[in-house]
Parts: sequence; structure tokens; C-alpha cells
Amino acid sequence: MLLVRSGKRITAESGQSGEGPSRPVRLLYVGTLAWGSTTLQRMEALRAWTDHLYAVDLRIFEGEYLTRPPWIRIQMRLGYGPLIRRVSEAVLREATRYGPDVLWVDQGLSVASYALAAVRARTGALCVHYTPDSLYSPGFGSPCFRAAFRQYDLCMTTKPSEIALYRGRGARDVLLTYQGFDPGIHRPTALDDADARRFACDVAFIGQRMDDRADSLAALAQHLGPRASIRLYGRGWEKGRTRKVLAPLHRGWVAGIQYGKALCGAKVCLAFLNREVGDVYTTRSFEIPACGAFMLAERTPLHQELFAEGVEAEYFSSTEELIGKVRWYLAHDAQRRRIAAAGQQRAQRSGYTWEARMQQCLDACRQRLSEARVSEERQIA
Repeated sequence: MLLVRSGKRITAESGQSGEGPSRPVRLLYVGTLAWGSTTLQRMEALRAWTDHLYAVDLRIFEGEYLTRPPWIRIQMRLGYGPLIRRVSEAVLREATRYGPDVLWVDQGLSVASYALAAVRARTGALCVHYTPDSLYSPGFGSPCFRAAFRQYDLCMTTKPSEIALYRGRGARDVLLTYQGFDPGIHRPTALDDADARRFACDVAFIGQRMDDRADSLAALAQHLGPRASIRLYGRGWEKGRTRKVLAPLHRGWVAGIQYGKALCGAKVCLAFLNREVGDVYTTRSFEIPACGAFMLAERTPLHQELFAEGVEAEYFSSTEELIGKVRWYLAHDAQRRRIAAAGQQRAQRSGYTWEARMQQCLDACRQRLSEARVSEERQIA
């Protein structure tokens, strides 16, 4: 379905609404808007800073993430097929109807370059692409996406190490931003009896199975033994060489409020990184502390900058260190709770919310819109 979302109305008299920016912006948001997804969280955060927001939900064409048919996944990865045509025509049609100042495409694997060029020609919109994923992820190397990539006026990445890659692939302009958390979901939450039976545990990890993660978690489970409870959420834990150890710990998929409860129910929440693409932090890096949960994450300089080690979070650099710190903090409740509380305060104090991140991104869009208008006026003069 197509969704209409009105933002905080910015009046001509005041020039702003609340603490919002001064210039009204109409924004067309294109993405898969499943409940609990960070795509939806970003859209809702942008709504706070726009005069009006209209959204195209790509689930109409691409389906739900967990149940997406194989032929749809193949088309998205290859950037070829009727899916690309249907999505591109829908984006062009809705942009022509709506007349946005900004066309914001989140994870635009199915949006072709001709649609972006036509949107710019018909509406004059600033075309923006955002992804929290690496350009090395499946689909981002397809001919379709590579051609579209060069059509965007601004590309936003959350990967500090990929700025040069963006420019090397022909990005016109690049903005580095960071991921965040949604205060409506990621907050301290008391668990009732039913929630406690489902989510209360010693150690939890939410995420997809990867070999290095699975090896560390299997070693942790074997060292802790049956007296400690470990719960895994996400996909793939019943597969691979660790399935005998980890499959019994798998508790399915969680999203939205249930995701927050899963974090709040664990004494220790783990934050593994995707080493295949060189991640130095992840969305969980903000979501876990925001829930008031204790975060034990892989050690990186950026992690240590975001949350002070031993004060606002804890870190590990090896499976041995992971096991040692889990054992120690499970035995020292007061220290664990003190760090968790400090981490939550840091997340709030330092502006790690999606709303703060999206304000930064939209301010960058406003700046580029203003520069374009000044350039046009000079040409006319």
C-alpha cells in the first residue's frame, strides 16, 4: 500500500515547528516499511523534521523480508527482471503526482537509473539514497544499482571505511552518518510473567548466523554449561557445524517491541560485528544501551568512542575474552547494572536517536537544495 504521513507543520509565520528546522520540505520516502524495521524507524524520524512526508512501501512489490519468494530475491540481487520495472514505474508515478522536494530511497536495489533521471527532470527533486548496509552486500554490485547509484544527488552511508568506495563508484556527493535507536522501542521495559518466561536469560544475541559468531557462541555455551541460559534470535542458527549446540538455543525472530523486550530480558547482550564487510559498529551498538541493557560488544576504536569501555559498555577482542567477561559480569550484578545504566544515559545524552540522525541528514538535504536554488538564480540573473 501507499502511505501518507504528515509531518510537523511548519508555519509561514514562525518558520518552524517546535525545534524543527526552518525550511519546509516535502519528502517522498521509498522503502520497505515493515513494523520493527529500521527503515520504518528512519521514516518516522524524518516525519518529525519535514513539512509533509509521503511514502511508497516497497513490500507491495518485493514482499515481506522473511517470506520473500526466491525469484524476487534473485531479481533484487541481479538488478534485472519485471520487479525492477514495476518498482521504477511506481516511484516515477508517485513522484510525479506528489512533487517532492526530496526523493529519499532507502535500500534502492530495485530502483532503476531512468526513473531517478525522470523524477529529477519532472519535479526538480533532490534524489537521495540511504543504506545502513555495506556496498559489498548482495545486490549493491548489480548493473542496475551501479547505474542508479550515479544518478543520486546525495548518497548517505553509515560505513566510515566506505567513503572512498562510494566516490570510486561514481557517487556525486557522500554524507557519512551513523545508525541510531528508536526511543519508542528501545527503552527500559519491565517484563510481565509471560514476557519473563519468553525473554529472561543470562545471555542474548539478536542477529543473523555467521560462522565466526556461531563459533564464539558455541564455545561460550560449552564453557557456561547448562546452568546458564543463552537465547539466540534471528536467522540461521539451526544451520552449519554448530547447529547441535546452537539450534536448541534459538528462539525465533523478534522485531519491534518484542525486540526491545528480548534485550531487556537478558543480563548480558552481545553485539557481534559483520567482519566480512569490515563493520566497526552496528545498530545494536545503540539499541542495547538505549534499552538500559548491559552491552558486551566487539572492541573497535569507534565503539570505545561511542561508549566508554568499562564505564558505559564492555568489549572483547577474542572468544576467550568474551567468555571471561560473560562469566565475570554474570557473577557481579552491581557492576553490570551500573555500566548498563551509564550506557543508557550516554545514549540519551549524546543524541544517538534516529530522530537526531535524520535531522542531520535532512539538514544536509536542505543545504543542497538551497545551493541549487542559489545557482539557478545566478544563472537566471
